[in-house]
Amino acid sequence: IRSLQVDFGFLKELLQLKFEDRLKEESFNLFTALHDRILTIEKHYQENEDIIRKCYNQQLADAIATIKGMYKQFFEVEEEAFVHESTSIKMSILLKKLKEREEVIKELREELDQYEESRLQKFDAFARETMLERENLEYKVANERMLQIIAELEEAIRLNLKENSVL
Repeated sequence: IRSLQVDFGFLKELLQLKFEDRLKEESFNLFTALHDRILTIEKHYQENEDIIRKCYNQQLADAIATIKGMYKQFFEVEEEAFVHESTSIKMSILLKKLKEREEVIKELREELDQYEESRLQKFDAFARETMLERENLEYKVANERMLQIIAELEEAIRLNLKENSVL
């Protein structure tokens, strides 16, 4: 009886493991099938969306062409009336643009003059600075010579004092 219970226990575990494996396999198959179906639906949806966009663009182009054709005569009649007015309007617009550009040119020339003046002032200041630096350098060189002469004279005085003290 004991061995039968053990055998039934093993069989029960074996059946449970087989059932779990089969369940995992079936759930994986179901998942892949659903995933493939979703991808197919998404692709189909994308294709339908592209088709609708193309149709919409074509309908829009057709509608624009129709409207253009319907009103072309109206615009041509109006255009003839405005041709004379449009030349004077264009001239006034061009004159306005010309004045604006002349003002811009004038402003730019003023800025250029200011820049040149500031540059000349900077150049003069730089020239003064270099002149002052040169004078400063000359004074330093003269100062060094004087210090050297003083050092030589002090040395000569020391030697004379030694000679006088020896005598």
